[in-house]
Amino acid sequence: LKVVLQRVPVWATNLTSVIKGEEFISPPLVVSDKIYAFSEGCKIVCIRSTDGRVLWSYDTKGEGFFGTNAAYCNGKLVVVTDRKMVLLNSNDGTLAKTISLNEDEKFYSDPVVDENDNVYVIKCRCNITLAKYDQTLNPIWETNMSEFLGGGELFTPAYSNGLLYIAGKWYDRERLMFVGKFFVINATDGTIVRDITNTKDSYISPPI
Repeated sequence: LKVVLQRVPVWATNLTSVIKGEEFISPPLVVSDKIYAFSEGCKIVCIRSTDGRVLWSYDTKGEGFFGTNAAYCNGKLVVVTDRKMVLLNSNDGTLAKTISLNEDEKFYSDPVVDENDNVYVIKCRCNITLAKYDQTLNPIWETNMSEFLGGGELFTPAYSNGLLYIAGKWYDRERLMFVGKFFVINATDGTIVRDITNTKDSYISPPI
């Protein structure tokens, strides 16, 4: 018995004129009947899922570590590039707020949003910092993670039930190798609940 499923496209939309030769390298974000796609040059395109019509586009004029990615937050999109965090109205793409970092600073992860529309992101300057913002991108707290990493790095956090779960890695100078780190963070105040060192390297934070 051989079953072949034929997948016929419902619609196709040419976005060449919108992204101007760039590629889409980040996964799209789907909210209700809208698809938000992100190009390698940090442009955002909003497409209606029912017919493929482009509703709006926005150019952050930023640089992305893997293009651009975003999270949905109370009717808005939180968009992170290397040195910008942008808040856009999701219906029409108008700008609500921008946070710009200094030239020696970078955002280091995708944004993560909790059930109260607070935003969590990792940024790096001299230190690796986990930061929490409210839904209008006002800062709430920052936690310096560098002293627990020793020159390592952190990956995008995962959130569940008031806790942040973050994998990372640090360089063990005695064994001359990277080893894995795993943190559990209290999302209310940024305090570290658990700090676990693994014998093997880590590459991604756990899904929740």
